[in-house]
Amino acid sequence: MSSALHLSRMAMWRRITGETPLTGEELITLSKVLDVPVGAFFSESSAASVELASAEVAA
Repeated sequence: MSSALHLSRMAMWRRITGETPLTGEELITLSKVLDVPVGAFFSESSAASVELASAEVAA
């Protein structure tokens, strides 16, 4: 995962532990690598707005 995000192991660890939040771009990259929608990283109530925002960023 860290190589897909171009992060060091320590930077990836900070994101996994929540010390540093993932950016929108990192979430989009992870969704592509894992072949899941961006909304899969959020609760159902916020998934629709996240997917809409990620579509705007990707465009």
